[in-house]
Amino acid sequence: MIKELIEFMDDLSFLIYSNGHTMTFIQSGKPRFMNVECIDSSISVLKMIDIAIESSYIGNAYTLLRKYRDELFLFLYLLEASERDEPFSSDETKESKFVQSWFNNAASDLHIGDITKYLNTNKKISRVIKKHDLFGEWKRIQNKLNDYVHSNGYKYVVYNTSKVRNRKINEELSREIQQDVVFITILFIVILILVRPNMISSTDYIDSLDVGLEPTDGSQYFVAPFVEDFVKNYIDDFDVDLRVFLKDNMYMDI
Repeated sequence: MIKELIEFMDDLSFLIYSNGHTMTFIQSGKPRFMNVECIDSSISVLKMIDIAIESSYIGNAYTLLRKYRDELFLFLYLLEASERDEPFSSDETKESKFVQSWFNNAASDLHIGDITKYLNTNKKISRVIKKHDLFGEWKRIQNKLNDYVHSNGYKYVVYNTSKVRNRKINEELSREIQQDVVFITILFIVILILVRPNMISSTDYIDSLDVGLEPTDGSQYFVAPFVEDFVKNYIDDFDVDLRVFLKDNMYMDI
């Protein structure tokens, strides 16, 4: 399952990059650009999660999962900020100050709670979270991440060693963390689509232009096939009504 997600995220990064999607920030009259750096970093973290799970180091896997979550949601935070009208026309907002310090490698004091609170000011994101009861699952995983990272109990320590372990426990923990990885990835994709739907567009439209052909009518709204597969295999399996929500709240033909 994790290897499938690694392949999916790799494909997503390449799709966003090859379609030329960027985030642009204007600060003090100077443009700053962002592409898929956070996604690429999260992919390397996901690969390490896979290794930790295979080695039965569940504590390490959950510590890495927290980093995976944080980097994906940092990407969403920056993406949402770049989509706002007149983003950062001054340096007075909390978001503009953070982005400026982030580009200068001096960022601090931005917590996951700050990010989710900011994303929730987007009405579509707020609606999808409430309508599909996503906060409960998010909170459950967040508590677990904190427990493993801070070793908040005996089991959070021994589940990262070879002691007091057996095959059944290993299988249960492995299945559980993989489900948590899937949920975080699903939530990331749902919010990504709601913030900037054309990031999941196929290359059909651009490919036609590149070879001098007239693009197929409506091809700018085609969704990349591997994203369709993700929606079918993961999002539909989690909550089939999520697809309906996405269709009703964006212009892409998902």
